[in-house]
Amino acid sequence: MLTTRERFELPENFLSQHPFDNGEMDVRDELLGNYPRTDESIKQHLADYYGMISHLDSAIGKILNTPR
Repeated sequence: MLTTRERFELPENFLSQHPFDNGEMDVRDELLGNYPRTDESIKQHLADYYGMISHLDSAIGKILNTPR
């Protein structure tokens, strides 16, 4: 199943950037995209994330359904 960004709505409290410097502004997830974040880029990140979960779920299902 292809996951598309059109399926996602952002929460009301979505901010395009942090309201303050949390001391970790240049690590891990913060490097996924440019600031300020756009609605479309966040929706695409969500679609990618849920798409990977669906793929993993399908692969695990195939393993569990394999006859022994």
